[in-house]
Amino acid sequence: MRLGDTVVSPVDAKGGYGVVATFQPPVVTHADGSVVAMNNPARAGETIVIWAVGLGLPSSGTVKTGEANPSPALTTTVYVDFDFRSNAGPSMPSATNTGGSRVPAKPVTAYFAPGFVGLYQINVTLPTPPVPLEACGGVYQSNLTINIGGSASFDGAGICTSQ
Repeated sequence: MRLGDTVVSPVDAKGGYGVVATFQPPVVTHADGSVVAMNNPARAGETIVIWAVGLGLPSSGTVKTGEANPSPALTTTVYVDFDFRSNAGPSMPSATNTGGSRVPAKPVTAYFAPGFVGLYQINVTLPTPPVPLEACGGVYQSNLTINIGGSASFDGAGICTSQ
């Protein structure tokens, strides 16, 4: 669920008196399944996996609420762009080449991950940064924000990359 600009996950409060929201960072992995992190950054040209929820219904079929995603995977199209500014917040992907630190949006297929409920898998190949990057660490929690959007909504995943 969302709480402002933060993705949260409801958890049971002690004693059963309601729900507590906790921050959930984006889940982005290398192709081998290891998590993209400061000490394990992604690289230009690498295909990484973004795990996402909340992208709406797949456009290639239907699934009943609460049922596991079928196999073969259903799909939908999202737009993805790359913002190479350090600690950049999410923004609507733009197909316009504005120059500077952004790489224009392209349509990407998001796959409804078979066997999971409501989980999408988005495979993206990282472009070469158009600008020099600050290294992650200290005040820099990310040096690339991958923006994902549809026709009316968007979100982003801040990750660490190395050149």
